[in-house]
Formats: sequence, structure tokens, C-alpha cells
Amino acid sequence: GTAVIDADLVVLCVPVGAIGAAAAAIADDLPPDAIVTDVGGAKAMPAAAMRAALPDATIVPGHPVAGTEHSGPESGFASLFRGRWCILTPDEATSDVATARVRAFWELLG
Repeated sequence: GTAVIDADLVVLCVPVGAIGAAAAAIADDLPPDAIVTDVGGAKAMPAAAMRAALPDATIVPGHPVAGTEHSGPESGFASLFRGRWCILTPDEATSDVATARVRAFWELLG
């Protein structure tokens, strides 16, 4: 949890089924103005889990379209997201400013 104390942006990079637990683990230390996003491949369940664990947080669900046929942390590599699409799925509760900031984050990654 304490890793997010000074965060402006938190990217949850855990399996989809663990997103709710990861969000709950940072809930007490998340700054009120921080934005939370994720890299999960599914959206409805992770977004609901993040909102349940972080009801007052600014959440911009994300879905990078990247990866290989392999899964797990050992399958990652430095250029995994470079040149790939990232679909953001904000809803009516998500501010345009937060969405723009997450979009800029992904664009800066290439």
C-alpha cells in the first residue's frame, strides 16, 4: 500500500482476477487526486472491482492490446507495449482530464 503514497498515477498490472484485491491493498494510501488504471484484458469485472475497492478514486480502465501467446510475468519484455494499441474505457463517472492524462501516459510510452 505505501508504494502509492505520493503517486499521481497507479497502473495495476496484475491478473484480472486479482485487480480487486490489488486495489483494496492500496486504498488506504492512495492520494485523493491520484488516477488509477489497469492493464487487464477484460473490462467490466476489473472496472467494477476497482470501483468497489476505491469508491472515491479517479479510475480510467485500460486495455493494452499487447502480448504474445505466453502469459505471466516471465513473459513480459521491455518493448511489450511499444507501438501497440491501448484502449481506454472511461464511463460517465470518469473525467475527461483523467482520461487525457492516462492517454498521454500511454502515448509517452510509445
